[in-house]
Amino acid sequence: MLHRYYDMICVAFTGNTATPGEVTFELDSYLATAVGGYTKQQFIDDIQELKSKGQHVILSVGGANGRITIDSEEAADKFASTLSKIIKKFGFEGVDIDLEGAAVSGTAYIARGLRKVHNEFGDDFIITMAPETYYMHKADDLTGAYFRLATEIKDILTICYPQFYNAGGDIGYNNFNARYPSQSFITSLATMYIENGLRPDQLAIGVPALPSGAGSGYISIDNLKEVVNSLVYKKPLDGFTPPREYKTLRGVMTWSINWDATQNYVWAKSMSELMNNLPVVEGGVKRPEYNIDDNNNDDSNNNNNKTNNDDNKDQQDVGDIPGWKSSNVYIAGDKVVYNGKIYQASWWTRGDNPKEQEEVGPWKYIGQASGNDNNNNNNNDQQGVGDVPAWNSSIAYFSGDKVVYNGKIYQASWWTKGENPEEQDELGPWKYIGDVSNNTN
Repeated sequence: MLHRYYDMICVAFTGNTATPGEVTFELDSYLATAVGGYTKQQFIDDIQELKSKGQHVILSVGGANGRITIDSEEAADKFASTLSKIIKKFGFEGVDIDLEGAAVSGTAYIARGLRKVHNEFGDDFIITMAPETYYMHKADDLTGAYFRLATEIKDILTICYPQFYNAGGDIGYNNFNARYPSQSFITSLATMYIENGLRPDQLAIGVPALPSGAGSGYISIDNLKEVVNSLVYKKPLDGFTPPREYKTLRGVMTWSINWDATQNYVWAKSMSELMNNLPVVEGGVKRPEYNIDDNNNDDSNNNNNKTNNDDNKDQQDVGDIPGWKSSNVYIAGDKVVYNGKIYQASWWTRGDNPKEQEEVGPWKYIGQASGNDNNNNNNNDQQGVGDVPAWNSSIAYFSGDKVVYNGKIYQASWWTKGENPEEQDELGPWKYIGDVSNNTN
């Protein structure tokens, strides 16, 4: 069995058929024979044993030889249905997206498929990503495909561990010249991913366990420790200094466990020690915790000062927008009123005070609850025209969905909820396709 130093084991890889989106998975017959006739039932039993020890086992889709295509709603639905069957059959707890090259170009459809699978298994379902750094830019073209996917499913994304290997020179945070391979290549790009929208606890550092584990990009254990400490403590390293401390960063990934096993798991042992020695963070941005006991009033929760307790008081509703409540769970797109201001959740959150949140917190200020008629009017639901429905702030839209807003027709490029077509960011989900008057028959 695998060493307990690994918290999560990602089984690689799925296969595919000629049908777009269809996922397959079977044990490798050659390897099964090589280890003495390893059976499917033994594999299922081993997964259950790992889970009983508190380790998580997920299934990776793609890989360097993966040829799956998810480029339509039909393919997305096929992906979701076939993947779900495999997960149930073998007992996996989640899925890792490791599509490479142009396979990740169908961002909106991949997101649609992942949401369907997530909705079937619930909030404990694990979703991870292992993108090549080339595709992690904040851009509209293929170089931004993976980052668009990460931000599109941010509310259900567990962790993203970019492959900081088999890469090349790049431009990091604040136009930093990220030489490859180097420590600053990792720190500057990791900083860029966080500052562009990922939470620190949603990012992990992906590196090979041994020099032979990848074509290039190996980093020694000691140098990797310095990289993690630079990001967590804002330490200068190799010519780059992060703009802030990312104290909730908690992940490292390696390709692969098999390579690490040849060296008696020295990589895993070192990384486990490193992670365990990072400071305990109270408050701030955390990975979503489910099944929380609302009646758990331990001393750590009662030691807040009076100012913090006052700030955490529940708020009053204003019109259709509810007041923020510390005990409520909010997901991406939800709006709340806090101290006369309207905030919108960028991802899953519970108990994060909109006023006291960290700089990279979940709440985005979008306007005043009173005295800001323009903002309130912009968020009012609209009138539909013909077969095109009106935009509604409470409805989730998928890629290809059309809506009417203020006499204009918009089409969703990916999943979205509560994002006003006129007030969206520059890289927002809505694409203007014409005026209502020009599109009526």
